[in-house]
Formats: sequence, structure tokens, C-alpha cells
Amino acid sequence: MSCLVIGHTRGIGAALVKIFDTEPAHKKVIGCSKSNGFDMTVDTHRRSIIDHAKNCDTVILNAFSDEEKYAQHEMLCDLFRAFENQCKTIVVISSNSADTWKKKMRRYPSYKKLIDHTARQMAHLNTPCRVINIRPGYTATTRISADKHAKAMSPESLALAIRRIIELPSDIRPTEVTLVPEIHHGRNNKNT
Repeated sequence: MSCLVIGHTRGIGAALVKIFDTEPAHKKVIGCSKSNGFDMTVDTHRRSIIDHAKNCDTVILNAFSDEEKYAQHEMLCDLFRAFENQCKTIVVISSNSADTWKKKMRRYPSYKKLIDHTARQMAHLNTPCRVINIRPGYTATTRISADKHAKAMSPESLALAIRRIIELPSDIRPTEVTLVPEIHHGRNNKNT
């Protein structure tokens, strides 16, 4: 099995590469990010990413562009159009922010809600290509302030959970999974 991680440079993406790269069942892990010349905001780069995904069983779309807010959505649509009739798994990393952000209007949750809706539509088409939408809550990355890291999931724990979701038996087709940090002391057993 081989895996392509789009947005692999740091945070969740780097943890995904590490967790899949150390798993014996995975023969090869490929990373595509701006850092190595794959900018999903550019149409020709998206096509190049799809070319890299052709020989992968699993594609994880973790990248989100702060400059081009719809780029993750466009990449998801391009991936699905390319592989909807193939036995592949596309995992898109969204967010539960649309459910939890209150007190002021924020655009980021709206962009992630678009991902949620699109991934749900794709999953319910029941094509050979399965689409899994992972909606993490606070994760200890540079996207949240350091003072919130103590109550956040570690990227490594999240990567392990994502791998386990992907590896569910073939007669189970997960479509959307929301993961939130365990904040009750004494019950936070990371990486077990």
C-alpha cells in the first residue's frame, strides 16, 4: 500500500508521513507541499499532484491555503473526478470549527463547512473510491496559539487515529469522523 500526503511539511501532515512511513504495511509515502514544489493553488501543480496519486492506494488531503481559501476544495474535487471509479481512499482533513466557533464571524469555518458538505456528497455516491472526511478539533500545531496546546490533541495522536480509521475492515465505509481532544485529566492516553 502506498500513501500520498498533500500538505506534509509540518503539523498534522508531518505526523501523518511519520506514522505511515513507520507502518510496515505501507510500502511508500509520498509528500506533496509548497515546500517541495507542489502548490495546490496552481492548476498545473494540482494536475501534477494527481499524477503522483495515480499509484497510491490512499491520498490524504491535509493542505489548506490561507491565501487561496477554496484551494483545498478544488483539490478535493479534482482528486475525486480523477479517481471516483478506482478503488482508492481519499481522506480530507477538515475541521470541527464550523460547529464550535462562536461570538464572532470567522471565514475559516465556512471554508471547512464547504469541505464537509462536498466530502459527504462524494461519500454517499458510493463509488469505488471512498472519501473519508476527518474533522479534528484543536490540534497542537502552529494554527492555534501555544497557550491552547495543553488542551489540544497532539498531531501524532491524530495521525494514529486517522491511520486506524483508514484501516477499518473493508465492509465498513466511514464517511465523516469528528475527533476532539480529551480534556479530562487522567484520561488523556496519547498514542495508545
